[in-house]
This record gives sequence, structure tokens and C-alpha cells, in this order.
Amino acid sequence: MLGYGEIRGCYLGEAGQRDLRRTWSRDGQLFECMLDLFDAETDPFPYPDHHFQAVPCCEVLEHLQRDPMHMMTEIHRILQPGGTLVLTTPNNSSLRSVAAVLLRKNPNLYSGYQHPRSERSRDPRHAREYTPDEILQLIAYSGFTVSTIETGPYGDPDEAGFGWVRTSLTTLGLPTSLRGDCIYAVGRRQLESGNRFPAWLYSD
Repeated sequence: MLGYGEIRGCYLGEAGQRDLRRTWSRDGQLFECMLDLFDAETDPFPYPDHHFQAVPCCEVLEHLQRDPMHMMTEIHRILQPGGTLVLTTPNNSSLRSVAAVLLRKNPNLYSGYQHPRSERSRDPRHAREYTPDEILQLIAYSGFTVSTIETGPYGDPDEAGFGWVRTSLTTLGLPTSLRGDCIYAVGRRQLESGNRFPAWLYSD
């Protein structure tokens, strides 16, 4: 398994179902991964407490529509103390987003709906995009300490056309750091989880 111990994947589906996936690495090694199907916002994750050393949560958070802290709480539960959470999600305060607002456009990276007749019409769309400060709060409230947070592009750097936005932010005395399109954060699991329903994320 390419030097790893137990590796499990998960995807949205009927709880209790599984799907074995196989692929080949660039150097010709076979990689197999069992996918566990469940709803990350409502179902208990099908793993014991303190089971994994690391959990990658990449490009998932922005799709959650009802209860993102359920997912974060479950990730905390299944990680070993000191275990690693790697989280990536679009940055709603990127230079591109700020430029969009100033040009009276939608700041979300994916703001459109799939056409009902499209083959991808059932694909989950972005429900909420986050800022780096919100990700810092989300991780802290979930019982993690943040060891790394940075931003960068999706693919090739594309900030060249947004120099005017950075200049404007500087002129106004506003932060210019953490303005890439994607947020990359790493957290370490602590012994206790935090606030299950933080007021900044949930309303009555």
C-alpha cells in the first residue's frame, strides 16, 4: 500500500455501504482503497475512537449544507491524540473574490447551479465558502490547534491580474496576506473538543 498502514476513503452515499477502488501509481504500484459511504453531516463515521493518525478533508467543507461541525466533531473523535487534520477549501476572501465584489460580481468560486438536464445535475455544489479567519475558528472550536494555515492557487498562479486589488488593500490599510484562492490548513488534535455550535456559524 505504498508504505502506508490502513487507508480508508469515504464518499456521500447510503450509510453502511462500501465500494473498493483501485488505481495504479506512476511507478506501477497498485493502490487499493475501501470507500465507506455515509453522510458526513448526519451519520456517525464508521470508525472507532482514536483510530487514525491523519485525516485529509480536502474540498469537502464548502459542500456541506446543514451541519459542518458534525463532520469536524467526528474527525476529532476518530483521530488519535496529536493526530493530524489536513483541510483544504476555497478562500472567500481571496484577491479574486475581492475583485469580484468590487466589480459587482459574485465572490464565490462556484456560484452557479448545474442545469437540471446536465449529467452532473446531482453533483453537490458549494453551499458556503470560508475565509482563513473562519477556518482558524472552525478548527479551534473543533478541538484542534492550528499548526499551519496558508493560501495558494488552484493550479497555476493567477494573481497577476489582481495587482490593483492588492494595491487597493494596502492603500486602505487592510490585510494582503492569505489572499490565494485555496486555503490549506493543518491542525493537531487536542484531548477535548470545543464548542459544538459556535454562534458565528449557526443561527437559531
